[in-house]
Amino acid sequence: MTLNHNTNLQAKPSAGDSLAVQRCGEWFRERRHFLLEQMGLRREVIDLGADAPLATVVVLNYNGEHVLRRCLDSLLALTYPNFEVLIVDNCSSDVSKDIIAEYEAAKPAVIRSLMLTQNEGVAGGRNAALPMCRGELIAFMDNDGYPDPTWLSASIAELKEDSGLGAVAPLVFFSSRETLLNGAGGFRDQRGHARDICFSEPLEFAHLPSEVLYPMGCGMVLTRDACERVFPLDSALPKWFDDVELGEKVWRAGYSVKLCPFAHVVHGFHGTERQEKRSLWRQALLFEKARIRHALKYPARNSVFYFAVVEASSWLRRIGKPRQLLVELLAWCWNLLNIRSAMVLRRKYAERGESVSDLYTKEMGPAYPDNHLLRANTVAWGPVLDFEGGIEEAMLHYGWFPVECAEATTFRRAAEHAACFFRIPSGGSKGLAIKARGSERAVKVKFRVRSLGHQTSEESFLAEFGTGAWQTLIIPLKVEGGDIELQIHCFEPHSLEVAAISFELADTDG
Repeated sequence: MTLNHNTNLQAKPSAGDSLAVQRCGEWFRERRHFLLEQMGLRREVIDLGADAPLATVVVLNYNGEHVLRRCLDSLLALTYPNFEVLIVDNCSSDVSKDIIAEYEAAKPAVIRSLMLTQNEGVAGGRNAALPMCRGELIAFMDNDGYPDPTWLSASIAELKEDSGLGAVAPLVFFSSRETLLNGAGGFRDQRGHARDICFSEPLEFAHLPSEVLYPMGCGMVLTRDACERVFPLDSALPKWFDDVELGEKVWRAGYSVKLCPFAHVVHGFHGTERQEKRSLWRQALLFEKARIRHALKYPARNSVFYFAVVEASSWLRRIGKPRQLLVELLAWCWNLLNIRSAMVLRRKYAERGESVSDLYTKEMGPAYPDNHLLRANTVAWGPVLDFEGGIEEAMLHYGWFPVECAEATTFRRAAEHAACFFRIPSGGSKGLAIKARGSERAVKVKFRVRSLGHQTSEESFLAEFGTGAWQTLIIPLKVEGGDIELQIHCFEPHSLEVAAISFELADTDG
């Protein structure tokens, strides 16, 4: 075990500046704004010239009474000078209709509504909206999407700069943890699995793409010509893969899809799903139906036979997982019953299929741990973090895999980047103890400590952990009292197992 210590701590900020954040959500928001500024991705003023074309923002709503007001207020605060909002209600059963009527009456020049008499699903709702859109540019926002004021201006500026663009994707952040990305556009593999790029990754370490296969549905902006060439979307299923299909069609229409890193949206993520309380099994089956149908319509290498071979090989790996295999088989049965409509769509959009297949990846690769639903709670913060009782979730920020247990020790694996919060009493600390080990081989790790009350106040040190037995590294680290963040950077991803981290408190006698 080796240690290399490097100090770069600035003077402790004043009492008014040190952690002027009482709720974690406020700190996450402030941290996001700071990082965007630091990364050169935040523009307060975007000049679109004298003529700003009309843009229609379509908001698809279903039982969104708890989120819709915040969404509409965010849209009304947009800096873009020429836009309208079209709310499509998918036959809600809550008070959403009253909220829509209230906003429509207050802002009749900006807000219009389309009240569907039955739930048409995500694709069907967007299909219904298109004939009513007046704008030269058409944007889509979920009812739990909360755009930054410059989102629309930044997106349209990107579209105006490149006539070959059909759609742009924004940076989307989780509303529960605005330092983490919900996505930066998306991609898919040869089996049809789609994933939002940078899902649940911390913004400050994310590798943002340029071109993407598809824009996320929450915040995507398209030209009218692109919309008219790709709509209607397939509405055979109520949700999932509608944005993936949109991206596939945009590319096949001869346009490209790019990420606009200056356009930012905060996303509630699955707010409606929680209200529906569907079982995980039903959700998994619906997802598999959508995945297989999408891959049949847009197969890798433009070959359904190739897709079938790849799919069959995956079944062999599922033999030891009967539940997963059953879900896939049931989803295939549904798709075989509906194969005719899928093949009709495939033939219609087969053109340029080979060029789009170049954007597919062969394998997804390991996913980043999904920590956005962990509820940070400053009341639970303290000088000690372990994984014995489950209460540690309130201290975790990002990059932590689920709890595991081996050799009577409970631990979590850290991703390439991981972080957690601590609260140090006013007396401060005189040392830091970390109990960890390499999962398969020795691993080099960089630790960084920074005060939450000062964005640039930090202290860093390097260490190396061997594999096998648990090792406790003691670092003579002086930290003044207050709330801090400990960041962990593993030079080999997913290779560090952490059992406990604790700050040794300074003596307060005399």
